[in-house]
Amino acid sequence: MLKRKSALAVLFCCMGAAIAGQTEQQANQKKDLAAAVARMARVGSSNAPNFSPDGKWVSFISNMNGSPQVWIVPSEGGYPRMVTNGDDPVTEQQWSPASDWIGIAVAPGGGLNTQVYVVKPDGTGMRLLTKGGEDNNGLDTWTDDGKQIAIDSSRNDPASRDSFMIDVATGSVRLVAKNPGVGNIEGISRDGKRALLSRLRSRGDNNLYLLDVASGKDTLITKHEGVALFSGDMAPDGSAAYISTNKDRDLFAFGRINFAADGTPGNIEVLAERPDAELDGVRLNKQGTMAALIWNVKGRSELSFYDLAQNKQIPGPKLPGELVGGGVFSKDVQNLALAPRPAPKRLKQQY
Repeated sequence: MLKRKSALAVLFCCMGAAIAGQTEQQANQKKDLAAAVARMARVGSSNAPNFSPDGKWVSFISNMNGSPQVWIVPSEGGYPRMVTNGDDPVTEQQWSPASDWIGIAVAPGGGLNTQVYVVKPDGTGMRLLTKGGEDNNGLDTWTDDGKQIAIDSSRNDPASRDSFMIDVATGSVRLVAKNPGVGNIEGISRDGKRALLSRLRSRGDNNLYLLDVASGKDTLITKHEGVALFSGDMAPDGSAAYISTNKDRDLFAFGRINFAADGTPGNIEVLAERPDAELDGVRLNKQGTMAALIWNVKGRSELSFYDLAQNKQIPGPKLPGELVGGGVFSKDVQNLALAPRPAPKRLKQQY
């Protein structure tokens, strides 16, 4: 009996040790999992790249410090430097084409009521350009001379996003387009006289307009039946709009709409299309001689260039990421800034 009790004691001790070992193993597994999740949460992402006027710096938005903020990095490579360090996330940023101001949009608390500011690349001089209340604002684009910023805002009507121009030096705000719903300016001609205006009609359906910035007169340039999406950029000389559209087709293609001297639009001329891919982004260089085209090929991005003078598409280099956006040319057209992104955007693109 003593031997049996001893044997049972040994068995229970072994079982207890096994259970203790299993509990310790489970605890270690949980710790390892928690550590892995924490490491994943610290993985930073970057988007919305933009060149400084001299091309020596690239500004971008990154959450590498935990919250999306503006950073800059030498265009030749190096360690990035933080520009903004607020509690609220930055949702948009664009470097002025002609100065050291960076326009940014900040979302208080990470939610609505986004406001537009300007800030210097060293983080100084941050100044609010919008009202700072309960209105919602979006940063659209700069004028080529860097003196004005186009925004879309609900400041006059909570039910719509009208288009405004803000004088950066004085802070004065001018309504340039009343939009029946959501609207935004996608591009402005070099002389600041013409703008490409987008207005959302319904989900998956919008129109583009040629806007006379001085008078506020707008001309519909994408008349269509049914649903279709249009986005793009204005030619620097204001003579045409270069667009991405799925009008009368299954896959998005690259097209051009020419304008007469009085602003009368021509028909959409398809310049480039692919049976195996759809266009996911368009960006012109400052000279209006070249367009960067980002194609979505079964969920993977491919880059090509379109020579607008020769009407010829040129294959681009192999991309380092599966899905990219942010195709922004440097002023000298020697570089193109790209950034990985999680999913394509159709309206109000950040290329």
